[in-house]
Amino acid sequence: MELLRFITPFGVGHFNNKENIQKLKPSYIPRWEDDITWEEDISHLLPVLSDEVWVGLYIDTWSNEGWSVDVGFKFDEYYTKTKKPLKTIFPLLNTTPMFPGKVVTINLLASP
Repeated sequence: MELLRFITPFGVGHFNNKENIQKLKPSYIPRWEDDITWEEDISHLLPVLSDEVWVGLYIDTWSNEGWSVDVGFKFDEYYTKTKKPLKTIFPLLNTTPMFPGKVVTINLLASP
């Protein structure tokens, strides 16, 4: 199950110190950022993330510098008290086959 997906911005951290980087910066961006933080509410996924789960992270980079990632989870307990019917999820497309062919039955909220 994919928790979230996003595209990272170019020009963060060590990229902003490279030679000729100002030529690559779009004119509508006042400066390159030193650090970026993302937050996303995935509280509706709490039933899926109970007990122990394996969380993977995939970052496609075209450099060998790598990434430093810090992931934290904070959930709203409201979702633990709401009973919803069981649903079966069938993967339609899996570009990173960590668990190929696996069918998961979970108690998933219909909407956040």
